[in-house]
Amino acid sequence: MVKSMTYFHAARSCAWGGALVLLTLLAGCDTLPLTAPTDSSLILTASPQDDGTVRLQAFVVEPGGTPVHNGTQVWFTTTYGTVAPERAETVDGVAIGFLTVDATGGLATIRAISGSVTDVIELIVAPDSSSVSPVV
Repeated sequence: MVKSMTYFHAARSCAWGGALVLLTLLAGCDTLPLTAPTDSSLILTASPQDDGTVRLQAFVVEPGGTPVHNGTQVWFTTTYGTVAPERAETVDGVAIGFLTVDATGGLATIRAISGSVTDVIELIVAPDSSSVSPVV
């Protein structure tokens, strides 16, 4: 009788331990960034704003043609100036960032990345960001 009680207690402890491991794994999923699924598409565009910044818009679409889930994270990088925010979340498939350049203007290579998808644009930015021209 004692053996079966010990066995039952060990089995119950193991079941609870497994449940705790499962809960820990599920809770860990909340901390991972949501990114675009494999084979998605990302289109990056830029347009000058009245405040002297350049608006960057990344449109992210799943393989089936629908926008990615809200909250999908997109990272922006640039070789010239700064982008804020560096990481933005999508709303209806669109993530927004703003490029700021110094008073001299110049050539900026801007990249938007979500998961394994990326798009790159090269722009010549006027010193006051009043105009942007794509590099062809």
